[in-house]
Amino acid sequence: MKLPPYHPTRLVGNIAALVLLALGGAYLLDHIARWFGGTSNAFCATVAFFAPLSFSIGVVLCTVGVLVWAASRFKGDAGVGLMIGGALLSVLPGVMPRYFAMECIFTP
Repeated sequence: MKLPPYHPTRLVGNIAALVLLALGGAYLLDHIARWFGGTSNAFCATVAFFAPLSFSIGVVLCTVGVLVWAASRFKGDAGVGLMIGGALLSVLPGVMPRYFAMECIFTP
């Protein structure tokens, strides 16, 4: 089934793919730097950049999802998709360092 170009699922998927692509590229850069004996902090810097942005976008998507779901009298799937996608997007940069077994300690 092909989704329309402005479907909420496609929007959430594209945003998540952007975040994952940036995190994956930074992790690869760190890994390649370790292969050659160097050090790099690209992954943790990328997580620090994307964490507040991703959390904010996730909260907005969850809020819009609740409003869309309520407007459809709690029957539409688009609102539920936005809520679930927003929740996953908001926690994505926080859990990715654990999946990659890296410690990113942030100090303000």
